[in-house]
Amino acid sequence: MLFQNLESIETCCVALSYVLKAPIELPVNWTRMDISIAQNAFAKLKADVQVIEDFQPHLKQRYSSELFSPELSKLSERYQKYSRFWFVRIFNPSYWRDRKRLQKLRITKHPISHNELKRDLAQAVQVQSVRNQFSQSNYLAHRIFGTLFNSQISQQSELQTVEHALSWLIGLQQYALPVDCVQNVVSSPSQRRDLAQFIQQLKLNCDQIRKGLDFLLSHFDKNDVADCNSSPHTISFADLKTFLDVAQTELPYFQEWLTYRETCERLENLGCKKFLDVLRSSRLNSELWFPVLEKLIYQTCLDSILARKPELKNFRLEVHERQIREFTRLDYSQLDVARERLKCFHAEGWQSFEKTSIAQSELPRLRREATKKRQHLPIRKLLNDKQKGIQNLAKTLKPCWMMSPLSVSQYIDPNVIHFDVLIFDEASQLRTEDVVSSIIRSDQVIVMGDRKQLPPTAFFSTSDNEEDIDDENDASYESILDECSNFMFGRTLKWHYRSQDERLIAFSNLHFYDSQLVTFPNPIQNPDLGVWFKHVPDGVYDRGGRRDNRREAATVAQLTLKHVQLNSDQSLGIIAFSEAQADAIQEQIEILGRDYPNLEAFCRDNSPQFFLKALENVQGDERDVILLSVGYARDPQGKLSLNFGPLNKKGGERRLNVAITRAKSKITLVSSILASDIDLTRTQSEGVRLLHDYLEYAASGGERLQGNSYTDNLHFDSPLEEDIYHTIRQHSLLQEYIIRTQVGCSGYRIDLAIAHNNRLGEFYWGLSAMAHHIIVRLQQEIEIV
Repeated sequence: MLFQNLESIETCCVALSYVLKAPIELPVNWTRMDISIAQNAFAKLKADVQVIEDFQPHLKQRYSSELFSPELSKLSERYQKYSRFWFVRIFNPSYWRDRKRLQKLRITKHPISHNELKRDLAQAVQVQSVRNQFSQSNYLAHRIFGTLFNSQISQQSELQTVEHALSWLIGLQQYALPVDCVQNVVSSPSQRRDLAQFIQQLKLNCDQIRKGLDFLLSHFDKNDVADCNSSPHTISFADLKTFLDVAQTELPYFQEWLTYRETCERLENLGCKKFLDVLRSSRLNSELWFPVLEKLIYQTCLDSILARKPELKNFRLEVHERQIREFTRLDYSQLDVARERLKCFHAEGWQSFEKTSIAQSELPRLRREATKKRQHLPIRKLLNDKQKGIQNLAKTLKPCWMMSPLSVSQYIDPNVIHFDVLIFDEASQLRTEDVVSSIIRSDQVIVMGDRKQLPPTAFFSTSDNEEDIDDENDASYESILDECSNFMFGRTLKWHYRSQDERLIAFSNLHFYDSQLVTFPNPIQNPDLGVWFKHVPDGVYDRGGRRDNRREAATVAQLTLKHVQLNSDQSLGIIAFSEAQADAIQEQIEILGRDYPNLEAFCRDNSPQFFLKALENVQGDERDVILLSVGYARDPQGKLSLNFGPLNKKGGERRLNVAITRAKSKITLVSSILASDIDLTRTQSEGVRLLHDYLEYAASGGERLQGNSYTDNLHFDSPLEEDIYHTIRQHSLLQEYIIRTQVGCSGYRIDLAIAHNNRLGEFYWGLSAMAHHIIVRLQQEIEIV
């Protein structure tokens, strides 16, 4: 079957679909039937059935079936001849015999007139005549309708099957289909099924062609495809093939054509139709069209601005840009100069020391030790022995040493080696008695640390039961940071560099640092950023047994697997509130790792991409994503004890602060309890109270503290900000946007930010009028989302 165009396919689908509507049982050679003969036969049949339907029910109610005997017609004929005058009929013996016979055939016995009998006999004769015709094989309806004809038919409603078949045959004439083919289909169930499948495939092909044609005509004019003045569906497939063959050869230019059409339409909508007409009529190279338009737009804008602000005419862009580039270069180079200056200072010190008698005596000792293959001088003796050591040479070559307090006590004799400056990092975890030996070896001490983070503790080193919070061996110790804070000059570092989403630090900033940390508002709502909560409603804490929550551990393992499958490029840290819970999580990860080798590889020990630690051991660690498992929950009896291990201890809130500030981009709190499960009237622990608040905070997705907060009233720090605000506010293209001031939840605020009416929590643009060269440089070194 060959099709000329899409219209011919659609017409064929309609015609073939009509063939499938044919009644299941049709007379033989029905499609070859002469319609006029069939219509006459149906009209005759309908009239005959009407006779039966009009008379037969009435007669059956009055007479027995013996009325329709072979003598009925003669009886009726005689009865029609009897006189209509009763006084004449009563003397006719034949009349009385016939009347008596009719009386015997009557079912109902009430009196009946002579005329009624005559009418009944006449009707009975008509019914009998029709029934006799129905039983004859030469009856026209019997010959035409074949198996559809029922000789016992008695109502018009029983003609619906015949009428439906005749109606279908009449409708078939509007389609120019081969009669023999149609007859083969309607008489064969298998061919009907084949035709249905063919029609379905034909419709699918038709839809694909229609979509392709619509796509083609959405980018090209109908006359470009073919010379066709009527419907696109009449475009011949031959013309389409010719056009597509040409388009195939020029396919690399199709995207350029689409871009050209879209750009021209947008420009025409903006009122540039005359400009485009001039470009098309000119001989200007098309590659120069956009630069010409861009220059015209910029020139028009510039002329308008200069007309309103003549002082800008004196501005020289090249001079301004050159000054910016020079300042940036010098700003970066001063860091390199400082490094080189330090190297030169160190080299000059060595050159001066090299000539001294001390150097001359210690250098041979160093060379002698370097050439030894065994029996080297112990490090303590090498650094401290005045006869064999190189204490002066070591300090001159390496003026900066990095050691633990224990190493200082082991290797450095305070009577031999002394330092100018001593710097303690993470001093909140150093006991005073451990660092005194280092302090006496220096002239100046700088102590660095966070009093809101982990204090020195012996919690895991001595306690067998993590819930035994009253054990004196588990007490926290005063750190050197606490001691020095009482009398030394302090300086607070407010810059917070880790969190890529302000919600990660907002809780700690409010509850621990009095909102003094400088953090940066997050402009978007991103599922890969911020604070998230995963509730494990069926989690059970095995109190008195394993002291872990295996269902919650399994949930953490599943979240770990999901992270590896979707975000393996991001590092992951898992923090448990107890060692037992950390072990349970490790066990569940190992079980999953048997089926997922990539999970096992990602979670290997000492990987820079992963760690799994208990709460006491995470200070100083950071990862892109953190999973924080509480573990503690209701026991199998449904009882919830408010013992949360180290969190209940004095200073336990510091441990929570450490745990919730390890993430750079996202933290998910996994818990089998909700904030409402913690009754704060039953505990005086600050750590438990803050855990309750953090559960609420995480469940709200970090919104409880208003991560992207802003003032309801306008607030400007300078006239510049106010001028920028009003300029934006009056712009016609920005009327559907909202302008906020002082956006953020820390001491650092974005002065102006723009949000859409429908998405007030997300910002598209921000301005900080305080931005200077340090901020510009940091933006290139630190990713600020």
